[in-house]
Amino acid sequence: MAATEIFQTLSEESRFRIFKLLLSNRGNSYTVGVISEHLNIRASVCSHHLKLLERASFVECQKSGTYRLYSVSIERAEEIKRRIIEVFDTRKDNENVQDKVDS
Repeated sequence: MAATEIFQTLSEESRFRIFKLLLSNRGNSYTVGVISEHLNIRASVCSHHLKLLERASFVECQKSGTYRLYSVSIERAEEIKRRIIEVFDTRKDNENVQDKVDS
């Protein structure tokens, strides 16, 4: 996944807050109702953003009876972390620029 896709997916505040909540509670799954109540957002808004996060594979959804339980995708979270670190690691970019200046 490209860094631009990560930033685009997380650029909406509610979506970012949902992902951050699930990320900080790794290993736990929550319903739309619990997430929306905790973040003080409407359940319909929460559900919409969870679907987008699920489509981007940022979160996973499991059906339990009539409920849908959402949790963070640990693998995707690690990939996102690596990609963001790469974006902010300017050492390689600086080396490339310096090489061009020195030539």
